[in-house]
Amino acid sequence: MRRKQGIEVLKEQKKGYLNKISAAVLKTLSTILIAAGLTGAFFAIGGGPIFLIPIFIVVLAVMVITGIDFVIKDKSYGFMVCFAASAVLLFLSASSVLRGVYMWGSNFRAVWNRVFGTFYDQFTVLGYTESDMLTAGIVFALLISAVSWELIRRKKFILITVLVLIPLCLSMVLSTELPVWVSASLLTGFMAVWCSISSAAGIRWETIVPVLFVWVLLFTVSYASSGVKWYRFSADFRENVKYTVEKLRFGEDNLPAGDLTKADMMLVSPETANRLEINTDHEGTLYLRGFVGSEYDKSRWKTFSADNYGGEFTGILPWLGEENFYPGMQYSEYIDASAEDAENGKEEKVSVKNIGASRRYIYLPETASSYSGTDGKWKQDWALESSQAFGSREYLFTYYDVQKNAETQLPAAWMYQEDVSGNHMKFKENELLYRSFVYENYLGIEDDKKELINNVFFSGEARNTAVESIYTATSRIRTVLRILAAYDESPARVPANRDFLTWFLTEGKEGNSAYYATAAVFAYRAAGIPARYSEGYLLTESRTKENNGSIVLTDKDAHAWVEVYIDGMGWRAVEVTPGFYEEIYQANIIVAVPNEALTGTNGETVDIPASEEFTMPDTEDEKASDAEKPGILIPGLLLILCAALTVAIVHRLYVMYLSAAYKRMSDAEKLRFLYKKIMDMTAKLYKNFNPQQPLDIRACGEVSFDIEFYERTVVRMERMIYGDILPQPREIPAAEELAKQLRCELYRKNRFKQMFSDNFGRAVAVKG
Repeated sequence: MRRKQGIEVLKEQKKGYLNKISAAVLKTLSTILIAAGLTGAFFAIGGGPIFLIPIFIVVLAVMVITGIDFVIKDKSYGFMVCFAASAVLLFLSASSVLRGVYMWGSNFRAVWNRVFGTFYDQFTVLGYTESDMLTAGIVFALLISAVSWELIRRKKFILITVLVLIPLCLSMVLSTELPVWVSASLLTGFMAVWCSISSAAGIRWETIVPVLFVWVLLFTVSYASSGVKWYRFSADFRENVKYTVEKLRFGEDNLPAGDLTKADMMLVSPETANRLEINTDHEGTLYLRGFVGSEYDKSRWKTFSADNYGGEFTGILPWLGEENFYPGMQYSEYIDASAEDAENGKEEKVSVKNIGASRRYIYLPETASSYSGTDGKWKQDWALESSQAFGSREYLFTYYDVQKNAETQLPAAWMYQEDVSGNHMKFKENELLYRSFVYENYLGIEDDKKELINNVFFSGEARNTAVESIYTATSRIRTVLRILAAYDESPARVPANRDFLTWFLTEGKEGNSAYYATAAVFAYRAAGIPARYSEGYLLTESRTKENNGSIVLTDKDAHAWVEVYIDGMGWRAVEVTPGFYEEIYQANIIVAVPNEALTGTNGETVDIPASEEFTMPDTEDEKASDAEKPGILIPGLLLILCAALTVAIVHRLYVMYLSAAYKRMSDAEKLRFLYKKIMDMTAKLYKNFNPQQPLDIRACGEVSFDIEFYERTVVRMERMIYGDILPQPREIPAAEELAKQLRCELYRKNRFKQMFSDNFGRAVAVKG
């Protein structure tokens, strides 16, 4: 009997020893996976190459920490040694590390600017070499290895989760395609940590299987879906998040904000919604500008990135702002400088109440001279955005009522004179500086699109050598668009994966103002005239007269137009949509071109080669097979992994909540709770167990746990529970130990089921 008991004791000791070793191995592997993944993410997000040396440092550092921890238990000496090593390296190569950190920050800012359209300046790093990033990466690897180990040792699940999610979320938001092994390391390390913290034992096969599954799945999907780009999914994710946030802050309207795939719905809504309430004493036409598009990308107008304001133009706009020269109000500044000009125009006042339009913008005409009643900031040189957290609702502005047909205007004579002084000289110097920026950036047009535009609008004659006059170009562009396409408030939508401009000019041939304005911008640029795309609301003179100066603009007043740059004067709105310029402009300035052979949808013909005569070459995107187009495999996999992470986090938080609830119990409550859990677990282990007779456990057959410990503990628990005796200090730990043994036995018999069951028992184990 004693020999049998001795053998059982040896087995338990061996089992405990193996559990300690497996727990240490699991902790080590978890730390290596998480630290290596974070180190790889550090380089990937910072835009630098991923070096193998920092990854090797991670493995070496974690092994050293493990060895120290194994010798000196429950201490942080390994953490301190690793931290001290990073401090020494930082001291010995401080300048190199700082250069690496600055370069990382500079690369990060560049990515951030490109993705979010911000304009943060990049850091200037002198004497930078690739070894600086390597040195900074080694210091980071040492620090993250020490921090990861300490968090896992202390079972700080929430902080570990934050460490893992930060690079994954950053990569998705910044469209950074993390290497597969980085994502796999972070995810599998997280899963291993969760299993090790949630389980009382060490390595188990249900820990290894999910880890291997994630690695195999990620590598398989990566190999099979090499044509699917991560940035497409992350861009969609980012746009959805951005749209949701902006909707909550500023509201929404029907304007597509440059997204031409939504332009067909610009004037279509189930119920007409009010957008802007205008009050003015002057009867005039106003183009109330909101979004401005400068760059075209297949089917979307976008604002300029920070790169356009770098290089030789770095700091140009802040400098002009210090000189009180704002491109968004350049016309009014031109008028102020031309004080002696008799044709300046009269300054008028308008009040605006935003009742349904996007509150992100402060809607002003291009001839605005001032605004008040709200705070705003110029978004570079293209739009005035509200500085208030939830946008601007009411404001006033003044503007100059000037000649409507901007394409016929010429600057005052002093703009052409060299011997000027005072306000004239100051304005000319600022305008010439900004004009150089305009001609560098607002004439961009790809060669294939220029060929298309020249064939459709200019009889195949290239306009890249001589600048077309704005008046001549406008007349020709209006005529071509009027003949080529039919106006429709609800036109056909551009097909998926098609270039909007090519499709509209060669196939669609019907559209609203967004369609016409897009084509006209390219036509002006092909003619050598800087142009850009604008959206907002149109208030016509007739509407003002009909409503006695108090007008409510609705969805039907949403509009898009072209802004062209007139040297000296600045950006001016030009109407190109048929049916609008006839009302806005005087009839004697609308000039047609000779009629020849272009047949449009309305049956009219003019002497311009039909767009059918020109065939655009297929782009790479249009040639792409369905297999190369974004599918649901990667997004689906990421959603599954995110769901798994969410379940693990919620489960862990629930266990922590139960653990806190258990700690708040009195000793008597703990004893009753533990007694019930022991009876429930014993009943699950042995079908013929009778909870009413708990001491008859030997009749249940072979028992694998310490039956004598069970009997002693249950007897004491029953005596205290039924005798209303307060438990002694040693009784609660004994009951907890028995509950832990039963839980481990139950876990061994039915592992996967127990991973998400018996949460209070797990909470007790966490507490213990």
